[in-house]
Amino acid sequence: MAEVVFGPRPVRQWVLSFPYPLRFLSASKPEAMGRVLGIVQRVIAGWSADQAGT
Repeated sequence: MAEVVFGPRPVRQWVLSFPYPLRFLSASKPEAMGRVLGIVQRVIAGWSADQAGT
């Protein structure tokens, strides 16, 4: 099925994991985790843009 969507190109899968204390903090203060995930998303998007040569 992935071949139909992406074609014969390699696809990178990202897995994000945090230390347990940070996981517990994110459970008690989800707004803080939202900011952290925004940073992570910008870093991954920048890396992807660099790889694409844009």
